[in-house]
This record gives sequence, C-alpha cells and structure tokens, in this order.
Amino acid sequence: MNDAANYNFAGFWVRFAAYIIDYVVTWIVGFAIGFAYGFQVTTSGGSLTEDDFLIIMVISYSIIILYHTFFISSEYQGTPGKILLGIKVVDYDGQRVSVAKAFGRTLSYIPSAILLGIGFLMIGFTDKKQGLHDYLARTYAVRETPKAQIQNQFDANTDNFQRGGSPQTFDPSKDSAAQLKDLKELLDGGIITPSEFEEEKRKILR
Repeated sequence: MNDAANYNFAGFWVRFAAYIIDYVVTWIVGFAIGFAYGFQVTTSGGSLTEDDFLIIMVISYSIIILYHTFFISSEYQGTPGKILLGIKVVDYDGQRVSVAKAFGRTLSYIPSAILLGIGFLMIGFTDKKQGLHDYLARTYAVRETPKAQIQNQFDANTDNFQRGGSPQTFDPSKDSAAQLKDLKELLDGGIITPSEFEEEKRKILR
C-alpha cells in the first residue's frame, strides 16, 4: 500500500483546466454525432421532434460517461485533459482503478453538480484535494511526479544554494518553460508558498 503522504495531489485549478479540455473534446464529439443524427432525420423528409432531441441528449451524456470511464480505467489512468496536464487517477492504494470504479466515479459527478458545484469546489479545500466524486469512489487525482521526489529535488537544490552553489532551483539544462512547469508543481503540491513561487520565478526569468 502506498503512503498517501508521498502523493503529489492535483489541485483545483489544474484539474479545472483538465476539465475544460475534456469538455471541449466531448462537446465536439457529441455535436458531430448529434449533427449527423439530425441531418439523417431531415434528409429523410422528417423534422426533429422532442423525442429526437431527447435521443441526442442521451447520446451526448452517454459519450461523456463512456469517455471518462474508458480513459480513467485505461493504462493512461486519466482523460486526455488530465494526460496533457500530467494528472492521473488512482485508488487509495495508488493503483489503477477498475472499470467499475471508474464508472461509479463518473456517475458521482451528478451529486457534485446537483449541489451547485460544491462537490467540485471541495477539491480546493480538502487536504488531499478530493472532490465529492473522489470521496465516493475512494480515489485520488495525483500529479505524475511523486511529492517525495519533488521534495527531495527541492531540498537538494536548497542545500546547494545554502553552500554557495548556483541559485538555480531546477535543472539548468532545461529551458525556462520546463523550469517554470517544475516550479508550478512545487506550488500545486504545497511544497512552496506563493511568495517563494514568485521569488523563484523571477530567478528563472532573469
């Protein structure tokens, strides 16, 4: 069993950004299918009825459920949005979640949404960055780089600086964008404060 203290939990804003990416992807797919369905109906001489719109809505929600269930339970352990931002979903043992658990987690978005989004806002206020759906499914959303690894890197560089070494916090072989990404992971993981983030950011951008 993995120690949750070693996880680098993904915070609210990075998860929100991943959600926007996934929303755009599922919206495009849903729109394309809905358009194709409507085109088929109208070209057959008919017109869209309330039942047709209901069918399109069911198709759209089914796409969202299948999308999240498939990707979260896959070897990627995250949707395309999460993958792009370096997030994966794990169970309380740090393992890949099953299809059943991924399906249940996806359905758990419903009570989160019904409660005026409070279930999602919980991510920003809970110790392990869990939304209501995470609690119900017993999952974590974590960054791909473990917290312990980031902490060790930060401690090593801090120690080097205190001994009179280079003031660079991150690998100098990386470009500024890569160093800033590493710095943001430290902030999201709660390892550095916002003021420390801004100070190190200024060093990188010199």
